[in-house]
Amino acid sequence: MEVRARIREMDLESLRASKAGEVLVEAVPGEVYPAELKQVGALALRRDGEDEKYFNVSLALTRSDSRLRPGMTARVFLLREERPGFSRFHASPREPGGGFVCQVRDSRGRVTERPVEVGAEGRTLTEVRSGLKEGDVVVAWR
Repeated sequence: MEVRARIREMDLESLRASKAGEVLVEAVPGEVYPAELKQVGALALRRDGEDEKYFNVSLALTRSDSRLRPGMTARVFLLREERPGFSRFHASPREPGGGFVCQVRDSRGRVTERPVEVGAEGRTLTEVRSGLKEGDVVVAWR
């Protein structure tokens, strides 16, 4: 299956460093689909009334899922670099009073704050070097 998306002109340089991505589909929450970058459009486009330019891109999912249908809404995350052994999540940790913390839900449903050490940060992904362990549920906040 193929996913079509747009990337802002200003993010084009980071795209060149990426050949892989992850796709999140709203209709299948909690599932992350690995993808490979297949094509980058040659023409910069602009929506009516907007100053920002973008390029069309297409990615191919590396595994199939019968729940996916054409036209579904998806979010695409392009990976610039893989760092084995590190956690990452699709929200930035908040920074109250200097240090970074994540809100983590335990098995009883209680939410607690836990200090974390962060590394590389992008617009939508943050590397967590320490403070979380496999299976932790990080509570997203807005």
